[in-house]
Amino acid sequence: MLAGPIVAVLSAGLISGIITTIFTISLVSLIFSGKLAKFVPYGVGWFLVGAVVLGLWIALSSSYRGNVASPQGKPAVVLVLSAAAISASVNAVQLLPTVCMLIVVTSLVTGICLYLLGYFRMGNLTRFIPFPVIGGFQVGTGWLIVVGAFSVLTGHKLSIANLATLSTPEMLWRWVPALLYAIVMLLVLRYKAHFMSLFVLLLGGILLFHLVVWGMGASYLELRQARWLLGPFPKGSLWQLPTMQHVSWGAISSQTPTILVVVLFAATDVLLNAVAIEVATEERLDLDQELKSTGLANFASGWVGGLTGYCAISLCLLNHKIGASSRLTAVMSAVVCGVFLLWGIPLLDYFPVQVLGGLLLFIGFSFMKEWLWGGWSRLHTIDYLLLLLILVFIASWGFLEGVSAGLLIAMAIFIVNYSRTNVIKLELSGAELRSNRERRPEETLVLDEKGQQIHVMKLQGFVFFGTANHLLEQYRDLFETETGRKLPLRFVILDFRAVTGIDSSATASFRQMIQSSSAYETQLLFANVSEDIGRILDAQGLRATTLSLLGDKTHLNDCLEWCEEQLLLEASHTAPKEHSFALVLADMFREEDVEHFRDVLIRKEFAEGEVLFTENAESDALYFIEKGQVAAWISNPFGQQERIRSFGVGAIIGEMGLYTQAPRSATLIAVEDSVLFLLTKETLDQLEKEQPLLASSFHHYIARVLAERLGQANNVLKFLLK
Repeated sequence: MLAGPIVAVLSAGLISGIITTIFTISLVSLIFSGKLAKFVPYGVGWFLVGAVVLGLWIALSSSYRGNVASPQGKPAVVLVLSAAAISASVNAVQLLPTVCMLIVVTSLVTGICLYLLGYFRMGNLTRFIPFPVIGGFQVGTGWLIVVGAFSVLTGHKLSIANLATLSTPEMLWRWVPALLYAIVMLLVLRYKAHFMSLFVLLLGGILLFHLVVWGMGASYLELRQARWLLGPFPKGSLWQLPTMQHVSWGAISSQTPTILVVVLFAATDVLLNAVAIEVATEERLDLDQELKSTGLANFASGWVGGLTGYCAISLCLLNHKIGASSRLTAVMSAVVCGVFLLWGIPLLDYFPVQVLGGLLLFIGFSFMKEWLWGGWSRLHTIDYLLLLLILVFIASWGFLEGVSAGLLIAMAIFIVNYSRTNVIKLELSGAELRSNRERRPEETLVLDEKGQQIHVMKLQGFVFFGTANHLLEQYRDLFETETGRKLPLRFVILDFRAVTGIDSSATASFRQMIQSSSAYETQLLFANVSEDIGRILDAQGLRATTLSLLGDKTHLNDCLEWCEEQLLLEASHTAPKEHSFALVLADMFREEDVEHFRDVLIRKEFAEGEVLFTENAESDALYFIEKGQVAAWISNPFGQQERIRSFGVGAIIGEMGLYTQAPRSATLIAVEDSVLFLLTKETLDQLEKEQPLLASSFHHYIARVLAERLGQANNVLKFLLK
């Protein structure tokens, strides 16, 4: 590696480590406030040791080589609320051990959950959280950090009740300079987004504070007594876990919802940060590996009292901009935290509380600015209002209440919006959409005339109480609005092929649809019903008629074919006449030519289930069906066999292959014992040479058959394009 890149990597690692250390200390002050303020030194020790473990583990195991990790603000904000609740519910002896164990349990549970998400490749589940709710989380987190910053600076919570206290001259001197300092940081980093800018601002803030103190002639003892400085810190090691015998496990178990919120935050942020890095660096990251790496890192960090943490996205992206994305950078950042813990603690005695509070205000404002300012242009009005509503809930009632209310409102908005979606994807009559059963010309004419008595409704999506009622109204409109329909509606087919599911409340609408059908003497059929949906419908007996009429053949084509047969039966008033091979020949040739043409054909018998030819086989003959029935099957993209057409007596099969010599496009199987006549390519060529008039009559008839099939194919295409 060249000297230039080495210098950049070492510099980036050093400054990232210093920033991580200061940020970690600020999170300690955020959590250890109020009754816990005297335990700040212990928190510094736990969190810095945890930061070292967390940073080293992720640096060495992440799929991104420059992944700088640190304790994070969102989990800290959630733990602030839990620590405050514990402070109010336990005695003085239990306070520190219980808070310590809460931090440990939170990191351990988060680590286990993140690892399991990655192990079972379930990371995408966290992406189902509505985007405005994520924004509400962010803004609410920022607000609580700001509130915590005021507690660190003044010892009082930012609230309407405390406005008079916070407005006194003494309190103004404590928080106004920190507020101005945070605003300067926001403005500078907006126009100079570089980690050196943040480092210089932090160092400048510390130096400016000490210059002002020196100019005023105040002693450091007085400053510590008045809580202007972070110290004093005890001598020796700060990493001292308290005895666990005084832990209040009941107080910790009461914070289970809070711990789960931390898990939700961590899982969401790990994935969102990874995606942001992919976009910025144009590198492909293994999201499951990121979850597992971060999970194990938090699990290890939890055993030493470390706060939940993960990728510090701002440091990672800034390091990438200067070409310092290296595992060495991430490792050095963690090492600097350890060095500071071992030899730099005496310096914390002189760390200004106002700089710490200003850093917290800057972090809180950064969370809020991104969504409150940037969200106005990025989000829909309803989504932006939801974001603001979540912020109001969090500020008024609490974090968990705000999060829960936001999720419930987002779900309600989704239900309302989804219920407006038309559950009917398309509607076609039987004149537009036919079954794949080959029909005689006279039968085709009947279906052209009476096909409007069949109506197909192709459903889509999830049918629930919000969409089922709209479906019922549209179904009733079929009978109340007869515009454009010359004949009464006889059959309605509901196609469930694109339906993902139904709820039990939707069955009431289907029952009313059956009742409406009965009143108008219309038969309602259920087609392409999945096994899961079928169990729900059958539990209410809704498919009883469909199953009694069609048995287990309830695909859309089966339903269409059955309805067509009923119309043909009614049209003839007798059983449909069998179309004979002799009638086809009589329609094709003059009477004196029929026997001669029949003599050149080859007669073959096929047993039920026997294959006539397979898909992609050589096309060497055309088939006439004299007796029985055959069906054409193709392989769908899932490797399954699917029937696309059936042919009865008098049908002609394989005419395209005979002319184009292209491989067979489907597999043909005898549905029952059948007798077929074959016309081979060699025989046809011989007829063209020896008897051209006979061959010409044959070609004219085949052209008519192909034209009819092209018309049917066009109808199917219209069905697919709607």
